Amino acid sequence: MRYKVSFSILVALWALVAIGMYWEKVCDAEKEDLLNEVVTLEGKVEILNHPDLGRTPASLTTIIFQRVDCGKCLIAARTDDNGNYKITIGRGRYRVVKRSDNQGRSQTIDMLASDQPRYIDATSLQYKGNRFDVRIVLPPQ
Repeated sequence: MRYKVSFSILVALWALVAIGMYWEKVCDAEKEDLLNEVVTLEGKVEILNHPDLGRTPASLTTIIFQRVDCGKCLIAARTDDNGNYKITIGRGRYRVVKRSDNQGRSQTIDMLASDQPRYIDATSLQYKGNRFDVRIVLPPQ
């Protein structure tokens, strides 16, 4: 009986330590110094194979940036009429995604050009250090 009580207390203490460690990690988002970790990322999105215009700015389109260490952390960047975008994100590594809408297909299509880098390291806190241009290819009609 005495061992059961000791074992129960030990398990409870271990659980409290584990919860405390988890809580500390969750609460990192509330630390003030993290507010100094934002980065401006900007660039131009260009369509390489527009059927009528050839190579042209991708106006009013959306590019998604997914933080590599957080599957649910998605930031959408919408381009202006000239294909330019500008967003503010947390420092880190991001996967770049541009998908076509389904248009009756069962799957979306990756629209990034084959030689387009798929990842960006947003690390420079200086304004001009984070330029990332995106080249996309329209799917065949």
